[in-house]
Amino acid sequence: WANYSGVIALGSDVDVQLGSDLKKVDGYNERQGTDYAPIDENCFSLRVDKVTIPAGQTISSSAAIVEFYSEKFTDERIHVLPVSIIGVSDSSIALSEDLATLYIAVRCKAAALEIFTDSLTDFDISQTEKW
Repeated sequence: WANYSGVIALGSDVDVQLGSDLKKVDGYNERQGTDYAPIDENCFSLRVDKVTIPAGQTISSSAAIVEFYSEKFTDERIHVLPVSIIGVSDSSIALSEDLATLYIAVRCKAAALEIFTDSLTDFDISQTEKW
């Protein structure tokens, strides 16, 4: 889901474009002191990459959908997929760089995926108990 937190209510629907930017993994690792691998582009598909926040609302009416392909993973390392807001249909809405990216950590073990995520901000996935 995409959230809007402006002080003025949305007067019209706002389309939110989502995308992945694997270059953001290096910055994440640097900030968190981790060494996670970016996910290979052939291991996932962003099936829904546009959501809409209806006028007067603060959250999108649907969520982004990411499909992972466990058979494409070549090792059991933790891989990270950054999913970011890359644009909005209303140019008067400013994007917060601190809140615009969700980091999804994925590990494939024996063709079974473990997916870990927390919030729309940078978070320390090394603190997740499931590791």
